[in-house]
Amino acid sequence: MRTTDFRFTSRDGLQIACTRWHSHGPVRGVVQIAHGMGEHIGRYLGTIEALVAGGLIVYGFDPRGHRRTAPSPSRLGDFGAGGFDLLVDDMVVLSLIARQEHPDAPLFLLGHRMGSFAAQQYALDHSREIDGLILSGSGTLDSLARLAPLLVDGGRVPRRPIQRLDHGCAHRRVERRRGVVVEIDAPRGRRRVRLVQEILEVMASFDRSPAMTR
Repeated sequence: MRTTDFRFTSRDGLQIACTRWHSHGPVRGVVQIAHGMGEHIGRYLGTIEALVAGGLIVYGFDPRGHRRTAPSPSRLGDFGAGGFDLLVDDMVVLSLIARQEHPDAPLFLLGHRMGSFAAQQYALDHSREIDGLILSGSGTLDSLARLAPLLVDGGRVPRRPIQRLDHGCAHRRVERRRGVVVEIDAPRGRRRVRLVQEILEVMASFDRSPAMTR
């Protein structure tokens, strides 16, 4: 596959690592992928190969706190001061780049696991930027929002929901699935808890969003 690596600068100055996979033949559309917690965009090569073979251009990035975008190994799992909201903002910037490069092609946002929750916030606030939304390994917003009160006033997040959200990954693990060997970067300990807390806090805000009451 023909690929192009590039970066853009986020609002807080962080360099966001991205990759573009070029389609085979005439461009039928664009798919932007937002991957899960502790993963990296290279883990989706099988899916990407199928998409580009079907005439689609694919854009993906390693979000803040993940693989190439994390400034150092110690920052894995750290969204930074902007938190989850800035991660979603980065997704919007990548969409605008894709739109500028392919203005006549429909743009679909595909979110998996953590990326699916970011994609849901994206759709609530920036739905005009995309033509379609695909959620994988996702869940309902109100179900996650019910966990958020546990965080109020220093409440503790139970271990089981954390494991459900991040698969209980170790910091660096080799995963073997269907003959594919990939490395997974995943936050451990306090960084993992902080990451999950930020996601749950965003889920709680969905309950108060005007878009959810329409």
